[in-house]
Amino acid sequence: MKHVYKASNLFAKLRNRNWTQHKPNTVTDGHNDDQPSNTHTVGKHPYSMGIQSDYDWSKHPYKYHWNSLGLRGPEPNPKAQRKILFIGNSWTLGSGVPVEESFVYKTARKLDADYINLSDNFVLTDILEPAKEIIKWYNPDIIYLNETRFIDSASFVAWYMIKEGNIDNVEDLESLIVDGMCKTINMFEDTIRHHAPDTTVIWDIITSKKVPRKTFLGDNFHHSEVIKHLTFPVYTYSNKDIVLDLGRDGKHPGLKGHHWMTNRLVNIIGEYFE
Repeated sequence: MKHVYKASNLFAKLRNRNWTQHKPNTVTDGHNDDQPSNTHTVGKHPYSMGIQSDYDWSKHPYKYHWNSLGLRGPEPNPKAQRKILFIGNSWTLGSGVPVEESFVYKTARKLDADYINLSDNFVLTDILEPAKEIIKWYNPDIIYLNETRFIDSASFVAWYMIKEGNIDNVEDLESLIVDGMCKTINMFEDTIRHHAPDTTVIWDIITSKKVPRKTFLGDNFHHSEVIKHLTFPVYTYSNKDIVLDLGRDGKHPGLKGHHWMTNRLVNIIGEYFE
């Protein structure tokens, strides 16, 4: 199943990254920037900058296992009594930690639920086609939506042009783009609602007063107007809540962050199963 589309591929190309979707039923030593050779002990990402970790990942090796859908996690069971479709970014994928330590895996196990993890995604609209395909045969009880960096291809292209200095009057452009992102979000929600009318759908968004990206488009979901326009139930948490240590890649939260997130989501999602 293809789940990495043009916008996400172009983002990786522009950042000179060898990011890709992996073939179904394969095992890889690493994924994207998380490779066994990493020895980072200090944060290497805008959201983890300054965080230090003394966890020795060389003593705790792991690999990435990709199921028959080409997604990280166990083989899904459409006949399970409880089913969760997780959709999100590299944090939701569990980049930087073993799958058994990721909050998605641990949350599903604690709730005695089967799951599919449709991550990692940079552009929200890239998710629609594979999500519709999965919803059709998997029929999840819960759809958990974590934010992506960009909402649509247009906001991604505008971000890149502003970043490269190819657009003037950024302030005038902002209101137009944000308005478009809000409308796109609502159309996205309507599409999910149409294809999963009996499924509980929730948003879980990182909020922060200080956004480390250089432009307002660096993280689309951090804009207050976008949050206001979400119509599914919205839960929020802060970057400080999860960046308690570092994963192997030196960018994503480590074991402590995933443990914190697991305890939180067991309570949030667990209420919908009662």
